[in-house]
Amino acid sequence: MHPASMRTVIVVMGMRDNACRERVAEALGHVAGVGDVNVSLIRARATIVHAAPCSRADLVRAIVNAGFGAAIDEQAGPGTGSGRVQTT
Repeated sequence: MHPASMRTVIVVMGMRDNACRERVAEALGHVAGVGDVNVSLIRARATIVHAAPCSRADLVRAIVNAGFGAAIDEQAGPGTGSGRVQTT
């Protein structure tokens, strides 16, 4: 993870299947500054590694605009990213 990168975990509400998961991953992947996206249907979480100009609010807005509920998971700890977009 680049020193200026942040790791944000977002609880995603309303995903029912892999198509929903893919839509969330795609929406997040289009946000400027996003490097790594991992969306888990089972955990109902999206883990994103991002840097400026991307903010946590930008990430939440992207998910909401894709038709899902979203809230920052304040319980998630720091992690690393690889610059890839993944879905699990």
